[in-house]
Amino acid sequence: TMTLGGRVRSQSLDQTSAPVGLPGGRTLRPHVAASVWQVSPFAQSDLRLTESVSLLLGVSLDVHERYGFDANPRATLTWWPAKWLRLSATGGRGFRAPDLGQLFNVDVNAGGLYALLGNRDLTPETDLAFQLEAGVQLPGVDAFVSAFRHDFDDLIGFSRVVPCTPGRPRPGCIVDPLPGLPGSLRFQTRNFAAAVTQGVEVGVEVSLPRVLHLETTTDLRLGLGYAFLDSENRNGIPGEDGKDLPFRPHHRFLPSLTWRHPGVGTTIKVWGEYESDAFTDSANSPEFLARDHWLWNFKVTLSPLRWLPDPAPGALATALGLGRHVEFFVQGENVFDQEYGTVTAGGKLAGPAAFLSGVSFRF
Repeated sequence: TMTLGGRVRSQSLDQTSAPVGLPGGRTLRPHVAASVWQVSPFAQSDLRLTESVSLLLGVSLDVHERYGFDANPRATLTWWPAKWLRLSATGGRGFRAPDLGQLFNVDVNAGGLYALLGNRDLTPETDLAFQLEAGVQLPGVDAFVSAFRHDFDDLIGFSRVVPCTPGRPRPGCIVDPLPGLPGSLRFQTRNFAAAVTQGVEVGVEVSLPRVLHLETTTDLRLGLGYAFLDSENRNGIPGEDGKDLPFRPHHRFLPSLTWRHPGVGTTIKVWGEYESDAFTDSANSPEFLARDHWLWNFKVTLSPLRWLPDPAPGALATALGLGRHVEFFVQGENVFDQEYGTVTAGGKLAGPAAFLSGVSFRF
């Protein structure tokens, strides 16, 4: 089976921070406006080698407005020793360009105690990725376990940085784009010349109606995921080389609850994210440790064409040329505005609440 397709991403950023009072009665209110696009055509061939073995070969051709062209191949070998058991091995090259927030973000927090900064000098990250996975699919139960390793070049990450002192520059310091803030803490997106991440992920999702043999038109699923991550900075800089990468917690738990009504095309999902302690700077300073915390999120998806009686949705979708898979969504991230990690005596490193809405369609 040969699949040809493409992905198109267009981003625009129009961001204004809340006003921050500065000494002398001045007010600072950073504003950022920028846009960027990326086009990624791809080809993928799924070869059935035997009744129980398949080989997937693919390549993505990424064209980015700022960074030009990059080709990224990938291959997956899959074996089904039983109908309910799948074993697979994947290898490939990855490419990820920085998004607009990572490039241009200027976000002042906690009344000016610290700021989150983008970096216009970022380069795309690339990596060689390897993964082994086992998947189990039983009536009402989906589960998997996977082991992975990524060898990165120019990994895009977030780290605490030190503003340069006028007349006394130090290695790795940055020119402060926000001089005069009450606090001197700055966190900025940066490239790590070389890095390795590896670990294990486990996940299970259970459909309660199917497991309990209930006759219902809806589905209620409980999910639980766990991930262990080991990361290592290999940029060769003394004091940073060999340390944990910033904002890479060793342990993550992800419980979830999903309700779905296929008849009316409605899905509601609520999920949590627990992360263990993580360093926030490249030197792994204990005083700048982000403490363990919980974040809670939700997503509501609506498919209005499914509200119409059959076969009207298919006929209408064909007439409009949109396909039947048109979905509107509303999503909330960190809905309780959780703050975590004491980084100053009077403020915390915050993961601010965010609410998104949009439309997606496939055809």
